[in-house]
Amino acid sequence: MSQKPIFVIGTSSIDRIMILQNELSNRFNLIVIHPDIDEKAIRDENPELLVTKIARAKLSSVIQKVIDQKIDCAYIISSDMVTVANNQIKEKPISVEENKEFVKSYSNNFIETISCTCMIHVSSNKIVEKIDRSKIYFNEIRDELIDKMIARKISMKCCGGFVIDDEDLKQCIKKIEGSINAIKGLDNNTVRQLFDQL
Repeated sequence: MSQKPIFVIGTSSIDRIMILQNELSNRFNLIVIHPDIDEKAIRDENPELLVTKIARAKLSSVIQKVIDQKIDCAYIISSDMVTVANNQIKEKPISVEENKEFVKSYSNNFIETISCTCMIHVSSNKIVEKIDRSKIYFNEIRDELIDKMIARKISMKCCGGFVIDDEDLKQCIKKIEGSINAIKGLDNNTVRQLFDQL
């Protein structure tokens, strides 16, 4: 029986790792490599351009690590996402206070998540990428629910400072346009479409 090819996941996001494990583990041996970049050093006022620049930088970082570690892999993937609320880009909050401020602004409002996923077929050196956009509409989000979500110590690691499947926050969701996995950072259909392009 032939050995499965290696697929490198260039992320530190637990959600993205789990999504890709569910999608690809039957076809590939998966290796996780954390990109080593300073995301805050990469700026753009356009959210699509920002996530594209960061996803590409992550991919470049992971490619170099693959070369340095002499990993014989077939594919490498990277992704980045931001949240946009009231025409402002929201990345990971830098404090509990900023986290509260972010989520309070979503109350009776909507937010959009914008992500870019990049994938390279290593032997051909061909790179493809795709932008995904999703919207979440919220009813009122009470302060005590925000405090409960933040107390679980996950939201500070998430762009926009929210956790889509948080047991309290999800009670406040009125409507979602897009997929839950896309909002978590990586849509399964995007992975399949990128494979089709390679």
